Amino acid sequence: MAITYTEDYSEVKSLLDELSPLSDQEWEEFIFLTKPKVLEKNEFLIQQGANCHNIYLVLTGSARVFCRTETGREISTNFALEGQFTTSLTGFITRSTASECVVTLEDSSFLSLNYAAFQELMNKYPGWERMARILTENYYLQKNRREQLLLDKPEHRYLRLMETEKQLVQRIEQKYLASYLGMTPETYSRIKKRVLQANKVFC
Repeated sequence: MAITYTEDYSEVKSLLDELSPLSDQEWEEFIFLTKPKVLEKNEFLIQQGANCHNIYLVLTGSARVFCRTETGREISTNFALEGQFTTSLTGFITRSTASECVVTLEDSSFLSLNYAAFQELMNKYPGWERMARILTENYYLQKNRREQLLLDKPEHRYLRLMETEKQLVQRIEQKYLASYLGMTPETYSRIKKRVLQANKVFC
């Protein structure tokens, strides 16, 4: 299947501007330094254990970040939708091997930026220095939120996800959300059914 991407980045820029506004010059320099990349569903952007040189901005579609255990079990740790960046952050920052995989969840398109170009943007433009700081802070805040979430009861984890990440619940397959929440798909399905039935009673 042929996948196309659009060169009208206005919607994606608007999403990024909500995080930290970029001037037209800062945005145009970013576009100049990036390379487009299109992938079909279930294709890998990054493989665990491979060198991680790039960070990716999602234009269309979605991606899942996960790590594989020694037994081969996959643990979802993050997701990226349109207007969000994704990579194996530690590997990217240290220019070493990736500790996680990044795979598409649907036909997707990205803008790829290598480490040297990312550093150039940060050193040249205050907007990108601010953006990089916010992205790094958000990464560690999200990591901490998930760790705290996993300490909660399973049903509370599901309800918290519904409250804070409704778009993920609408877009991401249940088995991946279950992994993210540290439960089996069967447990996730039972909790979802129970919550939906309870809501019908109170409606």
